[in-house]
Amino acid sequence: MFLTVEGALARAELLRRNEWIQNHNIHRGRRARVEVNLALDGLATQHSTSFHGVAGRAVDGITSGDFARGSCTHTGTVEGPDAISDADDPWWSVVLRGGMARVRRVTIYNRADCCTEYLRGFRILLSNQSLVSSRDDASELTENSFSHVLELRSIAEMVDCGSTDHLSLLALEGPLALDCEGVASHVTIWLPGSQRILSLCEVQVGLMRCSGIPLPSLLVD
Repeated sequence: MFLTVEGALARAELLRRNEWIQNHNIHRGRRARVEVNLALDGLATQHSTSFHGVAGRAVDGITSGDFARGSCTHTGTVEGPDAISDADDPWWSVVLRGGMARVRRVTIYNRADCCTEYLRGFRILLSNQSLVSSRDDASELTENSFSHVLELRSIAEMVDCGSTDHLSLLALEGPLALDCEGVASHVTIWLPGSQRILSLCEVQVGLMRCSGIPLPSLLVD
């Protein structure tokens, strides 16, 4: 079966729309509400990397919780082939597309193949600048060390969305849609504790708007 040029263009448009729907939550009603994912394909970094679980996997638009599919992150551990010297307080961070925005909600997709408990006690931080700073001893780092550390500076505009210690393992299976409101250009997920592993399968950062309100009005200059 051969497609005409018009048919091929129509098919491409349908695929494009389906991809958009998968990456944005649509709520139907008298006035449709669209939650735009500001983190999708954003610049992501993290504390360290093991098992090829790079930071960008959490903003690739794929919500599968199966690590074997190649779409979940994984920070370093003190043992194994990618061992690092310090696995304390791991973090993951993303720069939002479009710069400053009025964030309403952060949705996290956890691992589904195992390791649900890894996320216990995580925190979400909103800020108008990066919380990640270069290490002073970067020239002395080994190949498997991380070159940046999370610095919880005293930033007046930073929003700490609170502890998640109360969440049960069942709740952590997710997806976790957490209200977290503030004006920010960066979203950071921080896992306090000694020798922790942070593994995320997708992070979506949303702002809720009615379809009649143009998106630029919700971005901050």
